[in-house]
This record gives sequence, C-alpha cells and structure tokens, in this order.
Amino acid sequence: APSPASYTSSVSDSMTSLMSELSGVSIPTTSQTTEAAASGSAPAAGTSSGANTVKIDSTDGTYEILVPSAWSDLKGQLDSTGETEQNYTIEAGSLDEQSFLISNRESKKNSSLVSLTDYSDTLVSAISKSSDFSNIRNGGTSDFTLKTSGFTAKKTLLTVSYQNQDLAYYIYAVESGNYYYQFCCWTAATNEGAAGDNFDAAVNSLTELG
Repeated sequence: APSPASYTSSVSDSMTSLMSELSGVSIPTTSQTTEAAASGSAPAAGTSSGANTVKIDSTDGTYEILVPSAWSDLKGQLDSTGETEQNYTIEAGSLDEQSFLISNRESKKNSSLVSLTDYSDTLVSAISKSSDFSNIRNGGTSDFTLKTSGFTAKKTLLTVSYQNQDLAYYIYAVESGNYYYQFCCWTAATNEGAAGDNFDAAVNSLTELG
C-alpha cells in the first residue's frame, strides 16, 4: 500500500495509516472467484441524523451522492498519490469525524459476477481476508432498496481490530440496470451509530448521471 499522505493532527496515526491501506486494498475485480456469503442480520440502511446537502460527483461524471455538510471531497487525500489501485471515483469523508467513504462501479455486461449476491460476497470476502485486520466480527448482511433510485442493495457491517483500534467497516453493494456499485466506508467503532446513519444516507442518495 502507498505511504500515508499528510493529514491534520486531529486524525490518529493509526487511522491515517488505515486510510492508506484501505484505499489500495484489492476489491473486487471480475477475475476474482466468488466467495461464500456473509450471513446474519445487519441493520438495514436508514436515514442520516443530519441532512446530507453536499453533492459529490464521481470523477468520471457517471454518478453522484449527497454527503453531510461537515464532509469534504477527499479525492487525492486517501492515499499519497491520489490514485488508488481500484481507481475509486468517489473518495469523501470527514477527517475530524474520522469517517470515510470510497466508491466505484463496474459494468454488469463485462462482469463475471452473475448477481448482486455474488458482488456483495466478493467485496466482503476481500475485506475479511485482509492481513491488516484481526478479530474480524461479521454483523451480517441485510437487503434494502435505495430511496432515491429504487436500486437494490446489500449492506454488511464488519467490526475489525487494526493497530489496537476497533473499527466499524460498512460494505455496500448496489445493483442498477447496467452497473454494480460498491461503497466501502469506515469509522472508529465508538462512532458507529452516527457514522452509520451518514453512510446509509450517502448510499441512499446515489443518482446515476450516465
């Protein structure tokens, strides 16, 4: 993974390092073999405790989301080069709140994954197998429908330990008519409730532009 960029002093060293690690993590590519599903009952996606008012467009101009006013477009700040291994087209979050979101999409036509379940399973498997994490606890996967678009989606909540810090890691897989979308979000476990509402609201606001 690339070396961490310079962040404000309000962000812990371990969270800064984690941002660098996760921005380069290999998830998912169509050449990967689908893994077994995470099972259980995760909380369904809900509504943010605050209004999402800041619009962030993907760098390729194909979709957009709304995020809280305290968040910023962090493209180029989640790793030292601004280019991640998976070339995420949205990177956003709050350094002060230590809440972060990365996203991209791929064409279903060119994908070897045959269903939203396969796509979600591949995402969860890739994160669960990361050698950077320990004590991984799977809170289960839930199904929901995005409020803005009506797209079908799956949400999985993982709790992991990273450099003596507990983190809540949210993995969203979304299916539209022609694309699969991934949203990978993380925060300190102590901030799970408020950050989870913000993550849910951001994903629910997904709008295709092209």
